[in-house]
Amino acid sequence: ELPAVRQAISAVWQDLNEQPIAEAEWSRVQRLVANAYRFSLESAGALAGLIGSNALWGRPQSLDRPLELLAQWDPLRLQSDVLPLLDPARAAVLEAVPA
Repeated sequence: ELPAVRQAISAVWQDLNEQPIAEAEWSRVQRLVANAYRFSLESAGALAGLIGSNALWGRPQSLDRPLELLAQWDPLRLQSDVLPLLDPARAAVLEAVPA
């Protein structure tokens, strides 16, 4: 089963690198990331953690700054600059199989 999983991951990865990101998919991804960020700040603890971390690292910013940065992302640049860093071929893989 593991070779089939590796092959499926490789096929999806190949498609991702060969095809440009469609506009509809790009909009969907931006909404998902923005909503995940917003929902992550629903609890007081998470909010305090973010504010505290920003203060600790000396980078005070408004809470909506990450959303502003997200709006600046470009699908072509993301595909050319970031995706190569996530290449599964660069990963260390630990396969746990039943004894």
